[in-house]
Amino acid sequence: MYDNDYEYDILGVLRLLRFVQMYRPERAARLVAGETQFSTEQILEFIYYSIEEIFDDCYSEYDEMSGSELMCIYDTVFDEYLEFSAKLMEAHPCSVQAVRRRFEDIVTFFLSDRNCGIFDMTIRYEGNSPQIQLEFAEGYWEPGGLVIALTDLMHYLIRENEHMKQIIEKRSDKIVSLPKHCMEEAA
Repeated sequence: MYDNDYEYDILGVLRLLRFVQMYRPERAARLVAGETQFSTEQILEFIYYSIEEIFDDCYSEYDEMSGSELMCIYDTVFDEYLEFSAKLMEAHPCSVQAVRRRFEDIVTFFLSDRNCGIFDMTIRYEGNSPQIQLEFAEGYWEPGGLVIALTDLMHYLIRENEHMKQIIEKRSDKIVSLPKHCMEEAA
Protein backbone atom coordinates (compact mmCIF):
# COMPACT_ATOMS: atom_id res chain seq x y z
CA MET A 1 0.00 0.00 0.00
CA TYR A 2 2.98 2.34 0.39
CA ASP A 3 3.89 4.82 -2.33
CA ASN A 4 0.36 4.89 -3.70
CA ASP A 5 -1.33 8.23 -4.25
CA TYR A 6 -4.58 6.97 -2.75
CA GLU A 7 -3.03 5.59 0.48
CA TYR A 8 -4.37 8.52 2.53
CA ASP A 9 -7.84 7.95 1.13
CA ILE A 10 -7.77 4.28 2.07
CA LEU A 11 -6.75 5.28 5.59
CA GLY A 12 -9.68 7.71 5.60
CA VAL A 13 -12.13 4.95 4.69
CA LEU A 14 -10.75 2.69 7.41
CA ARG A 15 -10.96 5.45 10.03
CA LEU A 16 -14.50 6.30 8.96
CA LEU A 17 -15.64 2.68 9.15
CA ARG A 18 -13.96 2.14 12.51
CA PHE A 19 -15.53 5.26 14.01
CA VAL A 20 -19.01 4.49 12.71
CA GLN A 21 -18.76 0.88 13.88
CA MET A 22 -17.67 1.96 17.39
CA TYR A 23 -20.17 4.76 17.99
CA ARG A 24 -22.99 4.33 15.50
CA PRO A 25 -23.22 0.61 14.65
CA GLU A 26 -26.67 0.89 13.08
CA ARG A 27 -25.25 3.35 10.55
CA ALA A 28 -22.21 1.16 9.92
CA ALA A 29 -24.31 -1.77 8.78
CA ARG A 30 -26.26 0.46 6.41
CA LEU A 31 -23.09 2.12 5.18
CA VAL A 32 -21.26 -1.02 4.10
CA ALA A 33 -24.27 -3.02 2.94
CA GLY A 34 -23.33 -4.50 -0.41
CA GLU A 35 -19.82 -2.98 -0.49
CA THR A 36 -17.14 -5.65 -0.73
CA GLN A 37 -14.42 -3.89 -2.67
CA PHE A 38 -13.59 -0.43 -3.99
CA SER A 39 -11.73 0.84 -7.00
CA THR A 40 -9.53 3.89 -6.47
CA GLU A 41 -12.23 6.15 -7.96
CA GLN A 42 -14.92 4.66 -5.72
CA ILE A 43 -12.91 5.34 -2.56
CA LEU A 44 -13.23 9.12 -2.86
CA GLU A 45 -16.91 8.85 -3.75
CA PHE A 46 -17.54 6.58 -0.77
CA ILE A 47 -15.79 9.02 1.59
CA TYR A 48 -17.61 12.02 0.14
CA TYR A 49 -21.06 10.52 0.60
CA SER A 50 -20.25 8.83 3.92
CA ILE A 51 -18.96 11.83 5.88
CA GLU A 52 -22.58 12.59 6.77
CA GLU A 53 -22.80 9.30 8.70
CA ILE A 54 -20.35 10.59 11.32
CA PHE A 55 -22.70 13.36 12.48
CA ASP A 56 -26.31 13.77 13.49
CA ASP A 57 -26.71 16.55 10.94
CA CYS A 58 -24.32 17.30 8.12
CA TYR A 59 -24.98 18.85 4.74
CA SER A 60 -22.95 20.33 1.93
CA GLU A 61 -23.81 23.05 -0.51
CA TYR A 62 -22.03 24.91 -3.27
CA ASP A 63 -21.69 28.69 -2.91
CA GLU A 64 -21.71 30.17 -6.40
CA MET A 65 -20.73 33.64 -5.18
CA SER A 66 -17.40 32.52 -3.74
CA GLY A 67 -16.94 29.41 -5.88
CA SER A 68 -16.47 27.24 -2.81
CA GLU A 69 -18.15 24.29 -1.19
CA LEU A 70 -19.63 24.70 2.29
CA MET A 71 -20.17 21.94 4.81
CA CYS A 72 -22.27 22.49 7.94
CA ILE A 73 -21.90 20.04 10.81
CA TYR A 74 -23.91 19.53 13.99
CA ASP A 75 -23.91 16.68 16.50
CA THR A 76 -25.34 16.16 19.98
CA VAL A 77 -21.78 15.32 21.07
CA PHE A 78 -21.02 19.05 20.73
CA ASP A 79 -23.94 19.93 23.02
CA GLU A 80 -22.90 17.30 25.57
CA TYR A 81 -19.34 18.63 25.58
CA LEU A 82 -20.54 22.16 26.32
CA GLU A 83 -23.00 20.94 28.96
CA PHE A 84 -20.49 18.76 30.83
CA SER A 85 -17.79 21.42 30.65
CA ALA A 86 -20.19 24.02 32.02
CA LYS A 87 -21.13 21.73 34.92
CA LEU A 88 -17.47 21.30 35.80
CA MET A 89 -16.93 25.07 35.73
CA GLU A 90 -20.29 26.20 37.14
CA ALA A 91 -18.78 28.21 39.99
CA HIS A 92 -16.85 30.43 37.57
CA PRO A 93 -18.76 33.55 36.43
CA CYS A 94 -17.40 33.47 32.85
CA SER A 95 -17.92 29.76 32.37
CA VAL A 96 -20.14 29.94 29.25
CA GLN A 97 -17.64 32.01 27.31
CA ALA A 98 -14.69 29.94 28.59
CA VAL A 99 -16.39 26.67 27.64
CA ARG A 100 -17.18 27.94 24.16
CA ARG A 101 -13.61 29.10 23.65
CA ARG A 102 -12.32 25.73 24.82
CA PHE A 103 -14.62 23.96 22.36
CA GLU A 104 -13.50 26.27 19.55
CA ASP A 105 -9.84 25.60 20.41
CA ILE A 106 -10.41 21.85 20.22
CA VAL A 107 -12.15 22.12 16.85
CA THR A 108 -9.41 24.39 15.55
CA PHE A 109 -6.72 21.99 16.76
CA PHE A 110 -8.20 19.04 14.92
CA LEU A 111 -9.23 20.81 11.72
CA SER A 112 -6.48 23.34 11.08
CA ASP A 113 -3.11 22.57 9.56
CA ARG A 114 -4.38 19.25 8.22
CA ASN A 115 -4.21 17.99 4.69
CA CYS A 116 -7.93 18.38 4.07
CA GLY A 117 -8.26 21.67 2.18
CA ILE A 118 -10.27 23.75 4.66
CA PHE A 119 -10.19 27.34 3.46
CA ASP A 120 -12.25 28.88 6.26
CA MET A 121 -13.96 27.63 9.40
CA THR A 122 -16.72 29.26 11.44
CA ILE A 123 -18.44 28.06 14.60
CA ARG A 124 -21.92 29.48 15.08
CA TYR A 125 -24.17 29.02 18.09
CA GLU A 126 -27.89 28.55 17.73
CA GLY A 127 -28.96 28.88 21.33
CA ASN A 128 -26.38 26.77 23.13
CA SER A 129 -25.82 24.38 20.21
CA PRO A 130 -22.67 24.88 18.17
CA GLN A 131 -22.62 24.31 14.44
CA ILE A 132 -19.34 24.05 12.57
CA GLN A 133 -19.27 25.51 9.09
CA LEU A 134 -16.35 24.55 6.86
CA GLU A 135 -15.53 26.23 3.58
CA PHE A 136 -13.36 24.55 0.96
CA ALA A 137 -11.72 26.26 -1.98
CA GLU A 138 -13.18 25.07 -5.26
CA GLY A 139 -11.62 21.82 -6.40
CA TYR A 140 -9.07 21.73 -3.57
CA TRP A 141 -10.53 19.83 -0.63
CA GLU A 142 -9.24 16.37 0.20
CA PRO A 143 -11.96 13.97 1.39
CA GLY A 144 -9.45 11.46 2.83
CA GLY A 145 -7.74 14.05 5.00
CA LEU A 146 -11.04 15.60 6.00
CA VAL A 147 -12.61 12.34 7.16
CA ILE A 148 -9.51 11.52 9.21
CA ALA A 149 -9.59 14.94 10.91
CA LEU A 150 -13.36 14.77 11.55
CA THR A 151 -13.28 11.24 12.98
CA ASP A 152 -10.35 12.20 15.22
CA LEU A 153 -12.30 15.25 16.43
CA MET A 154 -15.44 13.26 17.17
CA HIS A 155 -13.53 10.43 18.85
CA TYR A 156 -11.77 12.96 21.10
CA LEU A 157 -15.00 14.74 22.04
CA ILE A 158 -16.82 11.47 22.81
CA ARG A 159 -13.98 10.27 25.02
CA GLU A 160 -13.75 13.65 26.74
CA ASN A 161 -17.52 13.61 27.35
CA GLU A 162 -17.25 10.18 28.98
CA HIS A 163 -14.41 11.40 31.18
CA MET A 164 -16.23 14.56 32.27
CA LYS A 165 -19.41 12.56 32.95
CA GLN A 166 -17.44 10.28 35.29
CA ILE A 167 -16.00 13.27 37.14
CA ILE A 168 -19.46 14.82 37.54
CA GLU A 169 -20.88 11.53 38.83
CA LYS A 170 -18.04 11.19 41.35
CA ARG A 171 -18.66 14.74 42.56
CA SER A 172 -22.37 14.09 43.04
CA ASP A 173 -21.63 10.79 44.83
CA LYS A 174 -19.40 12.62 47.29
CA ILE A 175 -22.04 15.20 48.03
CA VAL A 176 -24.88 12.70 48.46
CA SER A 177 -23.01 10.10 50.44
CA LEU A 178 -22.30 12.05 53.64
CA PRO A 179 -21.95 9.93 56.77
CA LYS A 180 -25.15 9.69 58.81
CA HIS A 181 -23.57 11.17 61.93
CA CYS A 182 -22.71 14.37 60.00
CA MET A 183 -26.31 14.75 58.85
CA GLU A 184 -27.58 14.18 62.39
CA GLU A 185 -25.23 16.84 63.79
CA ALA A 186 -26.41 19.34 61.18
CA ALA A 187 -30.03 18.82 62.24
